[in-house]
Amino acid sequence: MWRNWYKTAVFLLFIILSFVDVQSQEYDYIFNETKNTKLQNHSITSIVQDLNGFLWIGTNLGLYRYDGYDFTPFNISSKPSQLDNHITTLLTHNENLWIGSDQGIHILNTTNYKITSLTNHKNDTTSIPINMVSKLYKDKQNTIWVCYNTNQISKYLGNNQFKNFTISSLSADFKLDNIFETFGNSYILKFSNNKTKITKIIRARLINNKFYIKTLKKINYGNNVLFNFDYKIYLIENNNIFSYNSFIDGFKLTPSFFNNTLDFQVATYFKKNAIYLGTSKSSFYKLSFGKNISMVNTIIDQNNSRVNNFLVDKSGILWVGTSSGLYKLKKQKKLFNTYLYNNQLNKENEIRSIIQDYKENIYAINQNDIFQYNFTTKKFDNLNWLNNINSTPFTICEYDNNNFLVGFQGGGIGIYNKKTTSLKNYFENKSTVSSSVLKLFKDKNNIVWIGTLNGLNYYDQKKDTLIKNLNLSKDHLKSDIIFDIKLDSENNLWVGTNNGLFSLKVDYSTNPLTINSFKIKNLPYEIHSILINKNILWLTTKFNGLLKYNTSTKKTILFNESKGLSVNTTYSILPGKRNELWIGTSFGLSRFDTIQNEFMNFFDYNGLAGSQSNSFSQLKTKTGQLFFGGKNGITSFFPVQIAIDSTNYPLNLVNINWYNTNKKSNTIKTKINNQRFTELKIPFNNAFITFEFSLADYFKPTKNHFKYRLNGFLNEWKILNNTNKLSYTNIPPGKYLLEVLALNADGNWNKETLRLPITVNQIYYKRWWFILAIALFFGLLLFLIRKYELSHILKMENLRIRIARDLHDELGSILTGIAIKSDLLLEKIKFNSKKEILKVISEQSRIAVDSLSDIVWAIDSKNNSIQELSDRMESLMYQFLSPLNISITYQTLQNIKNLEINQDYRQHVFLIFKEAITNIIKHSNASLVFVSMVKKKSSIKLTIADNGTKITTSKSNLNGNGINNMTLRAEKIKGKIKFSNDNGYTVELNFPYKNI
Repeated sequence: MWRNWYKTAVFLLFIILSFVDVQSQEYDYIFNETKNTKLQNHSITSIVQDLNGFLWIGTNLGLYRYDGYDFTPFNISSKPSQLDNHITTLLTHNENLWIGSDQGIHILNTTNYKITSLTNHKNDTTSIPINMVSKLYKDKQNTIWVCYNTNQISKYLGNNQFKNFTISSLSADFKLDNIFETFGNSYILKFSNNKTKITKIIRARLINNKFYIKTLKKINYGNNVLFNFDYKIYLIENNNIFSYNSFIDGFKLTPSFFNNTLDFQVATYFKKNAIYLGTSKSSFYKLSFGKNISMVNTIIDQNNSRVNNFLVDKSGILWVGTSSGLYKLKKQKKLFNTYLYNNQLNKENEIRSIIQDYKENIYAINQNDIFQYNFTTKKFDNLNWLNNINSTPFTICEYDNNNFLVGFQGGGIGIYNKKTTSLKNYFENKSTVSSSVLKLFKDKNNIVWIGTLNGLNYYDQKKDTLIKNLNLSKDHLKSDIIFDIKLDSENNLWVGTNNGLFSLKVDYSTNPLTINSFKIKNLPYEIHSILINKNILWLTTKFNGLLKYNTSTKKTILFNESKGLSVNTTYSILPGKRNELWIGTSFGLSRFDTIQNEFMNFFDYNGLAGSQSNSFSQLKTKTGQLFFGGKNGITSFFPVQIAIDSTNYPLNLVNINWYNTNKKSNTIKTKINNQRFTELKIPFNNAFITFEFSLADYFKPTKNHFKYRLNGFLNEWKILNNTNKLSYTNIPPGKYLLEVLALNADGNWNKETLRLPITVNQIYYKRWWFILAIALFFGLLLFLIRKYELSHILKMENLRIRIARDLHDELGSILTGIAIKSDLLLEKIKFNSKKEILKVISEQSRIAVDSLSDIVWAIDSKNNSIQELSDRMESLMYQFLSPLNISITYQTLQNIKNLEINQDYRQHVFLIFKEAITNIIKHSNASLVFVSMVKKKSSIKLTIADNGTKITTSKSNLNGNGINNMTLRAEKIKGKIKFSNDNGYTVELNFPYKNI
């Protein structure tokens, strides 16, 4: 209770003391994020941030999701949403985004993007009363309240149901603009009536699901805004401020006023004791409560746009929604000290060289003057040297305790006296250096090495000798541009040139010096700066990034933009404190971790004195402070003071695309809780697959970098430079794990690692189920082939058995009879008997021949047709019946003659027919035989009839072996046979044609 009273007292004290004195422009970075986008002419009605870090922007023309790269529309004309285009209010609740519009409420699940629509249904009292939603509010109990463009309010009960309340003391013309919770189920409601121009502030106390209403204040339409400060309610009306007092259950006027009438339109309270008050004039006021209470005015632009809403996101960026787009504001974090910055001098100030003398004083020269660092004022003071040389200085080095040597761009070397501050030509009585001097380096033997635009010179201070245009070797060092000269621990000189790197071995005992030069052949780069660390040379290059050269192994490793360097043009380099290097480039300053082989990049918005460094302007002082000179002054810092912090912002996999189509997969996200993704399965023919990432740090989203590796494919970490898209082509089938880390624009690595298991499916003919199916198929094929072979063998065996049986049945008895009769002849029986026996032998021999002919015909596959069967039957009738003067009538329909018939069926049908004809010959006195064969729906009917009058009454004759044989054969072909002797003897055979 004391804490709440204290805050109230502090706030009121602030009102009394602070409103008169208003500071201006707290934010030094203001950017219109929607400029040159589809949203640049939209009125921003609401801004929220979901659990995944995405920003959701409600506008008068639709809903948009912002991931730092794209504004993705979710409006009525786009999928997957069916949202109304006029968004009035947004609210996040767990993983759901509540969207209020003129067409009701839509609940969007930000994980799977499913939408639930809640609209008014006339006959459902648990639905919302009308669709015109004006405000969504969530109280301390996470209860969601819905305001409307009328005198009604709804409480969400869950399961898409609402409890609706009507403020009966107000007409339906009143619109509920806002709601704030106080305490004890009490709420302050603000209603406005556009017709009567009246605003009413109402206290609503909820008891047993019933509102008890009291009107606290009636305001004629004008400038007024209601806001909440730590659950304390305040009202600004014109120039007056009122606070809600629960003891008197009303608003109390504070004894203070604004010195100017401020057109407040909206007010938002955020944590850390800050209240934002928006106006209709493209500006807002921030009320802060800390050690000092302050009110700061910030002007966004000059368009007089209405400020509608505010959001402070998870990274601390302030977002301001206006009637003309979305603005991003941030206080820039200055990591570095800057000196002689051109913004301070209002003129170009290119720092050419920086040195520290034996007294640890620090000097710098630009294109005109020399400066000395003042440790008291922390500034560089202009020494106003007396320059007697009509040329531009370029480089400087300490000559002795009192003098500096200065190299000039137009040629020549001057000497500067620190006491007299005079600068004059050093070689007045000697032939001077003709070319521009870019580098001066004094070694331990008091030899001054002079690098020029046209080769290497040196000056021997002891012997007062200047040696120019050294012709050292066939490597043409004489004509090269000399950028840097360094001495290693073994007294070897290393020279960086536009033509590569040279090593010089110097014999100081000779006069002139004996110099042997060696060009490092595997370094054909333009070397601008050299840093020596034992047997390792670190080299900055013009277009190839940073080089690591091992003088022992002669091996070179290249670190460029693909490894995370800000740009491939590097100029200067200095060692840090923790195994790191600092590299000045043409675009920012880079920190390189030599253990992890990782870069961290810094730019002008981090506090650098401009983006571009100079090749000859770098210094590490004896205290460890680093100075980098550039096009726009000096950047200085102590490396240990540059905090390498980690961030904890949501890292998302926004989209996955494969093939050359515009079809996007479902969006995949992480909630930054190490929740593992479900496995992503992609087809084997993934000709091109792209992953898009997003880090919820939106200060400079295009400066965010991503480091990735695909375990199982390429396990080495790689950097994505200047893009959030990672592409692969033709990933081979297998299981992989994609890991991604993010680096924000301030150079801090994000804590969380995004992990996505990936399975690339094998091509179908290499997958186990296909191989198994093929094996089963061929196994089945071999089985069927073998089964066919066995079936064929069995069929041939059956054929042989059948032939043997037929020969035995048809010919065996006949041949046996012939043999018996032949034996009787051998016994020389009487003549009459011989004649009868010979007649029987003759008849049986003919029968044997006929039977053999029938068997041969039956097994010949060329006869498998109704036509052949019909011809055979007709031939048999004429052969058997014509000699007996029996007339024949044979009818076979033409439409069945071309039908094929199974060999077995053909044989059985023919033998049934033959048996029937034989029975007619043997047992009938017929003079006419009628035979017909016709086709029915699914069968063929064979009829054999005679006109015989001879009647056999013996049962054995009617059901003898012949009839039994015919019946058995009919069963074998699944047919039915019928016998009758009315008006002659008739045999009818019906057998199914479908089985033929």
